Amino acid sequence: MLFPIPIQIPVKWIVLITAAIETAYLLLSHFALFYFVLLLGLGAGYVWYSAFFARRTSVGISERFYGLRNSYYRWKRRRAARKFEVYMREHNRTVEFDEHGNYIPPDDLNKKNGGSKSGWVN
Repeated sequence: MLFPIPIQIPVKWIVLITAAIETAYLLLSHFALFYFVLLLGLGAGYVWYSAFFARRTSVGISERFYGLRNSYYRWKRRRAARKFEVYMREHNRTVEFDEHGNYIPPDDLNKKNGGSKSGWVN
């Protein structure tokens, strides 16, 4: 057969098989420098691939960026809520916010018009 049927094998498995064979050669040849350098090259290629070409990295970088940005905005919101609580205490009013900086309306409002919080009924 002149042209064998190509079998699709992921590159990851080809590299792992090559690394296993080269490790066996390294151990059988009493740690020859050539096989050690070849294994270091395979390791450097793996690090390069995982750092720049794997799809997970772009997702991981964006997740870290947006997570950092969201935590910054949550911090700003909590800080503004604390400042507003101090401001309202100076004006003899009590307001409350939860741990995320969201306003908690008081329960003792005069609920008119069917009990809605805003008092607006269409």
